[in-house]
Amino acid sequence: KLIGNNAFSKCGKLASATVEAGSKSFCNENGALYTKDLSKLILYPAKRAGTSFKVSDKTYDIKPYAFYKAENLTSVTLPSKLSSIDECAFYGCTGIKTITVPQFVTYIGKRAFGFYHKINVTADQKIDGFRIRGYKNSIAQLYASENDIKFEIIAAAPAAVTGLKATATTSTSVTLGWHFTVNADGYEVQQYKNGKWTDIFTSSKATDTSYTVKGLKAGTAGYRFRIRAYKTYGSSKQYGSWSSELKVNTNPYGVSGFKVKSKSSTSVTLQWNKGTTASGYQLQQYKNSKWTNIFTPSKATETSYTVKGLKAGTAGYRFRIRAYKTYGSSKQYGSWSSELKVNTNPYGVSGFKVKSKSSTSVTLQWNKGTTASGYQLQQYKNGKWTNIFTPSKATKTSYTVKRLKANTSYKFRIRAYKTYGNTKQYGSWSKELTAKTSR
Repeated sequence: KLIGNNAFSKCGKLASATVEAGSKSFCNENGALYTKDLSKLILYPAKRAGTSFKVSDKTYDIKPYAFYKAENLTSVTLPSKLSSIDECAFYGCTGIKTITVPQFVTYIGKRAFGFYHKINVTADQKIDGFRIRGYKNSIAQLYASENDIKFEIIAAAPAAVTGLKATATTSTSVTLGWHFTVNADGYEVQQYKNGKWTDIFTSSKATDTSYTVKGLKAGTAGYRFRIRAYKTYGSSKQYGSWSSELKVNTNPYGVSGFKVKSKSSTSVTLQWNKGTTASGYQLQQYKNSKWTNIFTPSKATETSYTVKGLKAGTAGYRFRIRAYKTYGSSKQYGSWSSELKVNTNPYGVSGFKVKSKSSTSVTLQWNKGTTASGYQLQQYKNGKWTNIFTPSKATKTSYTVKRLKANTSYKFRIRAYKTYGNTKQYGSWSKELTAKTSR
């Protein structure tokens, strides 16, 4: 469970380190011995093959003598999160001529690097040509000064990117936006997918402060993104720290098939297709100069609604609908449908009756329709209803049907229509009226 700080202090001939399967305290990563969570590097076997090594990005501490006499190594890459390099961590690494110390290292132990032991010489020896690369006024610069080691100042990494957010979301895309970062040359945007963080956008300008991610799935929760800035030095990039992770849920698809199912003089029944990514819908009507909610069902299977209390023979009722997806306690909405405009029917005709009759004719009359532009009067003959009179004025409220047979019954019906532009919209039919001619 515990390995002491100097456990491998003189083990300069180890070629490998094996961790027992199922260990809860240690692990082997890329040939090196770490604590289970990779936060501490305990041992890099000195005789391990290879000339370069990258310390895990999860490592904060390199323990004493971890790289003791790893003479084959010529380069080691230290992680940006590293905070401490313990005593003699790289003692005897004579092949390493340059080491770059990350910006946030706060502790460097005695003879951590730059020294080796020469046979038959008591004093520690400095490695010829060794230099440290680090940041101005850092612990690395202090270590170099105290040990008379050449130090090269490198420019600081750019600041962390701030303001990462979703500026626009659709059913299949999200536009990410962030604040301009001073001292940056560009940005690296990553998305978490297939179990790992993956680059999706690398800009080459600090003024690039937005990016649209496409090809996402509608009505899906938990897309994850992060960003960091970089500064270019020669042919290499120096990265800032990652932003906080941004989680984004996509919108449901827009509602399709939005139309009028049926209508009367004072109501209209609207219907739409069931949304495959919806939890429910928001139906609105435009009235009193603003869009107003009239129906918000909580089930995607609710695909129709009857709007009542409308005015007969009235043009231009306006409706729209969108789907929503419930994520936890919040609703996320899809795009609005195209606006649907509806004209109501005129009222049905009242007072339809026989005014007078003879042996060969019958005069029909009805009340003037207050919402009508005209009427459609039909007679049932030859097995079907046939138009016999279609006046274009609502003031025409009677009609005489001629050339009938004496002592014979005839059937009639009537309905009003309202003209909207070039289209006639009809009201309901009256009850059938049977009229019998005189003998």
